[in-house]
Amino acid sequence: MSEMDARTVGTVTIIGSGEMMEAMGKVHRAVMSRITGPVVPVFLDTPAGFQLNADDLSAKAIEYFRQRFDLPLTVASFKSAARATPADVSAALSALASANYIFAGPGSPTYAVRNWLRTPIHAALVNRFEAGAHLVFASAAAITLGRHMIPIYEIYKVGEEPRWVQGLNLLEPFGLDLAIVPHWNNAEGRNHDTRFCFMGAPRLNILESLLPPTSVILGADEYTACTVDLRAREFIVAGSGQVTIRHEGHEHCYSTGSYPLDGLQPRGAAGPLVRPPTRTRVASEDSAERLVRRANVARVDFTRALDASDFEAAVEEIGRLVEAMGESPISGAEASLPAQIQAMLGELLRVWRDSSRRAPARGDDAAGGPYLELLIGLRAKLRQSKQWALADEVRAGLHGLGITLEDNASATSWRQE
Repeated sequence: MSEMDARTVGTVTIIGSGEMMEAMGKVHRAVMSRITGPVVPVFLDTPAGFQLNADDLSAKAIEYFRQRFDLPLTVASFKSAARATPADVSAALSALASANYIFAGPGSPTYAVRNWLRTPIHAALVNRFEAGAHLVFASAAAITLGRHMIPIYEIYKVGEEPRWVQGLNLLEPFGLDLAIVPHWNNAEGRNHDTRFCFMGAPRLNILESLLPPTSVILGADEYTACTVDLRAREFIVAGSGQVTIRHEGHEHCYSTGSYPLDGLQPRGAAGPLVRPPTRTRVASEDSAERLVRRANVARVDFTRALDASDFEAAVEEIGRLVEAMGESPISGAEASLPAQIQAMLGELLRVWRDSSRRAPARGDDAAGGPYLELLIGLRAKLRQSKQWALADEVRAGLHGLGITLEDNASATSWRQE
C-alpha cells in the first residue's frame, strides 16, 4: 500500500457496542457527512449469520436507517460461505460494489472471519475500502478488523483458554497493529468482572501477555466510537465514553475529540504511519487477491451464463476455477474453491435437468450431447488435478440425469439409460 493509495481510502469506524441507538446516530451522520454525493449504505449480515434471528437483525438495521437517516439500507447477505449459492454470492457482491457506507454489527467475530477470509466478500470489502468506502463496524464486527482477535464466545461461553486468533488485519498496511476490544466498560456481570468485552481483568492480563510488542489494544467503551481517518492521519473519538489505548500494561484514555494517528501506535514506535508492506507480504497478498478476484469473476459469469441457458459458457467458467486451483502458489488460498465448484456443478446440473425436461426430444440433442462432451472434458481436468471428489460429483450428477459414463484406457464414453 503506497502513501498515494492512503489518500484514496475511506475511514474505519469502530463502535464499542452493537445496539443501533439514537446515541450512535450522531456517529453515523458524522461518517455520512464525509461522503460527496448520495450515501449508499449496505448492511453485511455475516457476523450473525449463524443465528436463527439473523434476518430479524437485518430488518432492524433497515428500519433504523429508514427512521434515523431516511435512507434505504440494502442487505448484502452472506450468512455462510459453505451454503452460499453462486446467485447468493453474486447478489452480495453486487450490493457491496455500489456501496460507499458498509455497516456490520453484532454476532460472533470468529464466525465472521471464518466465513469472510479467502472469499470474494473479503476481497470486495478491501477493494471498496481502498476505493474510498467507509466501514462502520460495531461490536463483534469491530473485533474482526484488527490483526489479533479475541474468540469471545469460545472463551466466555465455552470456557476455552484465553488466546488470540487471526483477524482481517485491515489497518496493518498503514502501520497500525491493533487488537480491537469493544464493550471495554461493560458492567453486565454486576457481581463479576465483564469489562473488556466480557473477559474481565484476569483474562485481559493473560491476553495482553500473549501479544507481540508491536501490538496495541484499542478498547472502545459502549456507546462510543473511534473513527480512524488515514487521509487526515488522525482518529476521532465520539459518544458517551472513552477509547483506551493499552500497550504492555500502560493505558492512555481519549475522550471526545480528534487526536494524531500515532496515538494508536506503541509509544516510541519507529517508522511512518503509512508504509508499504514488506515485499514478501505484497507478493502473498497480490497472489491471493488475484485468485479471489478470479474466482469471483468466474462465479458471476457462471451465473449469467446459466441465466442465459448458455451451458457451454457455464462449463467453461467452472473449468477456469479448476485451473485457478492448480495454479495458486499460496498455501490455503484455494481452500474454498472445491466448495464453490461443487455448488456450481450442482446448480449447472439442476438447471440443465429442468431445461431438458422442457425441451422436446430430438435424438442425441435431447441428451445434450455437445454439453456432455464438455462435462466429460471438465471431469478429466478435475481428475488430472487430483480433485477426485469433484470428478465423482460430475459422474454422480450425470447418473442422476440418466446418463452413465464409462471409462476405458483411452477415453470416456457416455450412454443414456
